[in-house]
Amino acid sequence: MSPTLHVATDPATALDAAFADAASHAEPLPERVCYLTPSREDTDVARELWTTHGTPLQLQTTTFDGLVDQALERHAFETREHALSGEQRQRLVEQAVDSLTDGHPLATNGAYAGAGACQQAEDLLSLLEFAGLTAPDAIPVDDRLQSLPDAITTALHELSTAFDRERTIAATDPTDRETLRSERYERVIDDSSLLETALTNTDAIVIGPQPFFSPLERRLLDAVIATDTTLIATLPLATAASEPSLAEPLTGVDQGANRAWRTYRQLGFTVAAASDAAGLASHLYRYRPDTAPPTLAAAGVRWETYPTPVHEERGVARRVRQTLADGHDPDELLIATDGPDTSRTLYETCRSYGIPATVDQSCSVAETELGSVVSLCRTIAEGGATLETVRQLTATPLTAP
Repeated sequence: MSPTLHVATDPATALDAAFADAASHAEPLPERVCYLTPSREDTDVARELWTTHGTPLQLQTTTFDGLVDQALERHAFETREHALSGEQRQRLVEQAVDSLTDGHPLATNGAYAGAGACQQAEDLLSLLEFAGLTAPDAIPVDDRLQSLPDAITTALHELSTAFDRERTIAATDPTDRETLRSERYERVIDDSSLLETALTNTDAIVIGPQPFFSPLERRLLDAVIATDTTLIATLPLATAASEPSLAEPLTGVDQGANRAWRTYRQLGFTVAAASDAAGLASHLYRYRPDTAPPTLAAAGVRWETYPTPVHEERGVARRVRQTLADGHDPDELLIATDGPDTSRTLYETCRSYGIPATVDQSCSVAETELGSVVSLCRTIAEGGATLETVRQLTATPLTAP
């Protein structure tokens, strides 16, 4: 039986149809249906939808990484602790970027590279890893990279070499290093018995909606199809009502899912359109952060913004570490946050960077006299002040009339 792709203009409708399909193939036993999520997202909606088709115990949820880990643990007895964690990988990438010599595009003039350069390096290494290029010497001779300028290929080779060196240094046993995600994928894909054992008691796998698959994820899907497990996928499309054909490329707003559409076509999926009354418009909204406010350079304040909270945590920790490396005493540094949750997160991040941090959560920044003055001055500098703002500023004990 060929795998099925359920499409609908509403993601919930497509998933509901996929669950109905999976329920028809599953026995009424625990964990007979596996919902493969694109990421570690909240699965409450999926679990609630499933209750209309089967018992809660019938459904298990995991990710592509989780499926690979499960296969290695159940058959090869290789625990997840043997895998290189996300945090460990981040630190190794940072150390690799810090060690790059002058002339490399990502090399830094300071003691430590900035968060932006580290993120670029991490993205590049991820692309190389999921293209199967984990060995530095494979990069210059790979046919897929022949069209790149020599300077770019050389830079990629030097970055990969630096990361590989840091990974060996960090290993307790250099001959038995922690495995990369791609290496774990390759092992499961190449040994069919691993996946067959992991899916012995699984009747159907439902893939959550995602616009594309990495090369290794695509190969993992191909390996799943080779087993006896029924494979079902979902994809929200604005043109779902017209019953699109996999033989034709997607158009309009659906073009963003063309890579997944192409993968489903190559893997031999058949399309089933689910009818629904809801449109896709409400699902197209994506939060866009406002641009950074004017800097406070005139007041000697350095203003930095980050695209995500994770970037901010890493950026702040690396800034503090660089400041300490410049000779400043740890007692001279203060990280002011907007609440206890942020304080705890930054504390843990700083500790992971080897920074001797402590937490004082007696009050928020805005509740201090200095924090109040800074907030009022910022309001005035941005042109949003009123007479009351000026009155409050002059009334504080830190300002002279």
